[in-house]
Amino acid sequence: MPIIVHFTDPHLSASTPEHPSPRKWRSGTYEQDILDKLSWVRQRAEALKTEDPETFLWCTGDIVDRPVEPLKTTLALADWVMSLRQKNLTLFLTLGQHDVKNYRVESVDECSVGVLSRLRGKPYYEGGMFGWECTSLHVGQSAVLTEKDPPALSGQLIVGTHLDIHPDAFGCVRPRDIHWAGVKLVLCAHIHKGGTPCEHNGTWFSAPGALCRLNADEIHRQPQISVIRLSGAGEVQSVEYEDVPSRPAEEVFDLGAMEYAQESQRERTQFQRALGEVAGEQGVVGDWRSLLEVARPVAGDDTVDRTIKYAEEV
Repeated sequence: MPIIVHFTDPHLSASTPEHPSPRKWRSGTYEQDILDKLSWVRQRAEALKTEDPETFLWCTGDIVDRPVEPLKTTLALADWVMSLRQKNLTLFLTLGQHDVKNYRVESVDECSVGVLSRLRGKPYYEGGMFGWECTSLHVGQSAVLTEKDPPALSGQLIVGTHLDIHPDAFGCVRPRDIHWAGVKLVLCAHIHKGGTPCEHNGTWFSAPGALCRLNADEIHRQPQISVIRLSGAGEVQSVEYEDVPSRPAEEVFDLGAMEYAQESQRERTQFQRALGEVAGEQGVVGDWRSLLEVARPVAGDDTVDRTIKYAEEV
């Protein structure tokens, strides 16, 4: 009974003077927290391999947070992949928008994940295994989500995706609205909160959510992996989520800085609304910026420009 260890969105990253992190509230332990979780995933896959030698890992995208991470982080990722090879574990990688430049899958060899293709074998999915047909829908291939039985997926049993698939997230295609005849399993990604395993139209969907905790609204979320057991014919027997040990949020994030950023954004939003209400009372045509432009002759350029900058700043 072959086993897939499905995980997604690790967003491995570090902050150096040359490559400062865009996530201002990360502490210096963030990178190690992700590496520790990846190590746990490897150990779990090793244990499952004793149950069935046909066990492999599939990461459905955003394995790094930026297309070009510092060399130290890139090498740490390569070391982790090599540790899989030493245990005879295979990694398949679907590419997400953080893995490549400007959503261009063809830029992969210019990016940190490109180093993986220099190792023995290609770690991003390009062919079948165990006699099955499987493929990846990398970032930017969303058109097939609303296409019934797309020719590109003809004959495919398993599809790893980094696309907008979720039952209730804004702008996403719901699993029940996907009609891909013959596809037995879809591995989902991108939506960090994940979703309950489900079956629609003869297709199972695995969406364990992000391995990382990246944004303010997910710092207390429990990261998970999906362990999927298949029959020899590729039929899904079970999809089970397992919790991945993680450091407490206060050890990984500067919670004070995070709260300050959230409070500042709330204040700016309130300020924009107040300006909009005043503009309406004064009969000014346009948004709140129009009101400030009316005040420019009296308040002066510096005051107006600084006020607009404050109101717009995120």
